[in-house]
Amino acid sequence: MNTSQYTIRGIPNAILKKVESESKRTKRSKNEILLNAITSAYSGASNSKKKWYEAYHGMLSEEDAMLVEEASRESRALHPKDYL
Repeated sequence: MNTSQYTIRGIPNAILKKVESESKRTKRSKNEILLNAITSAYSGASNSKKKWYEAYHGMLSEEDAMLVEEASRESRALHPKDYL
């Protein structure tokens, strides 16, 4: 496999803190963590199939989601006539 070296400048400090934390937690180098992230972002995305429900993630507003949840809860509630 052919590889190249590249310098990345301007990485936000918040991202670097997460990378450093992950590096300490997994005992892997920061370079390895960043390389895996870049590789998975560009090669894994085109090769992996999405699940059918992933297309709907984030489609409802929070208000609409609460309305759906309330309607679902009401439909599961038993009416006293149903006990007999």
